[in-house]
Amino acid sequence: MGQTLDYQVIQRHWSKILAMQEQLSSPNLAGLFKHEQVNAQQPQTDMSYVLKLFATRKSQATLVIDVSMLMKHGAQSRLVLSILLRELLTIRTTSDARFPLTIFLDEAHRFLPNNNDTLSDSGLFKLIREGRKYGLYVVLSTQSPLDLPVKLSGQFGSLLIHQLNNQAEITSLLNNQAEQVAAYQKLSPGQGLLKIDGTTVVHPVCVAIPNALHSTDSPKFS
Repeated sequence: MGQTLDYQVIQRHWSKILAMQEQLSSPNLAGLFKHEQVNAQQPQTDMSYVLKLFATRKSQATLVIDVSMLMKHGAQSRLVLSILLRELLTIRTTSDARFPLTIFLDEAHRFLPNNNDTLSDSGLFKLIREGRKYGLYVVLSTQSPLDLPVKLSGQFGSLLIHQLNNQAEITSLLNNQAEQVAAYQKLSPGQGLLKIDGTTVVHPVCVAIPNALHSTDSPKFS
């Protein structure tokens, strides 16, 4: 259009331009958002349609969204999750559906923004903060409560706590009472303590040990 390129500005933002170009050329993102068909032999699913169907029609079904292929690019997985959760919230706010819908997010620390400035604008934070009004509830799991920003962890009233050995982790969750600290440090695999929103009583729980086998073994020291 006859415009002149500002090479100094381009140079200043060149790393971001390359990062954006790399993300846009990702076959995983292209397939997810339908820019191109990744595998012609497999039927393609419209993610927006699936979310709308799942969020507006009550059923006993479970929807599993696997973003493991994006895990090697942390920024991509965070972006995709933010978009999907923001769209889920939009679907509920624009429909009459209010039946309870629970979102389980495993290893939540992988999908959180790196700083608090972008946290408030993420789809995850908006869903956790506003979703209850529309029947949307969130369960997060993470290996350490310190992985969650205070701004986010403060939105959760109910906690299921397994063994914690770090004093800072214990303090970040519950009252730092001597008997409670000792209890958290003695929990065995499968055991936990449940604190329900609005109560001060901590309930012991025991989760059945699954039969699934991992392909790796922890090293044993003598």
